[in-house]
Amino acid sequence: TMNGWEAESDAATLLNGLGIDTELHYKQMSELNGSEKVKVLLAKALFGNPDILLLDEPTSNLDSLNEAVILKALRDEGAGRTVALVSHRKSTMCICNKVYSVENGRLS
Repeated sequence: TMNGWEAESDAATLLNGLGIDTELHYKQMSELNGSEKVKVLLAKALFGNPDILLLDEPTSNLDSLNEAVILKALRDEGAGRTVALVSHRKSTMCICNKVYSVENGRLS
């Protein structure tokens, strides 16, 4: 269960761990750049410690530095839970235990 008393500090810890500086924590999404938005959305997905994460293109439109931050967070926070992700980037798939490829409508 979630502890309401610790929710704000838990959220801040997640955001800081994903590289979102404290001064950005209370900004509107419309005020953030693309990579900041992706990091906030990942923090939202991780908040509450879900057993399963389903992610569609979690590193799309990110440069390699920001992709590395997201992949590190997924590797660290994904331990002990099921993470299913879809990506066209081979570099994103490097954190996966199992990779399935779909080509010409066939799963391999």
